[in-house]
Amino acid sequence: MNQPSVPADDPANSGGIVRCTICNKATIVSVSDIVGFIRSGWPRCCGYVMTLAPARQANDSGNV
Repeated sequence: MNQPSVPADDPANSGGIVRCTICNKATIVSVSDIVGFIRSGWPRCCGYVMTLAPARQANDSGNV
């Protein structure tokens, strides 16, 4: 069965968005990225751990 392709950078189809609370830098991450963060450490920016906004919450806010 052929399924339509979905853009990889669509937050609705990702694990969520990691965001720096200092500079507000945001990156869309996949579920597999999140699994990797759990195993090897969460991403950091500006010297602090970035926070995760779930895909639904990130999509509702309209901010990326």
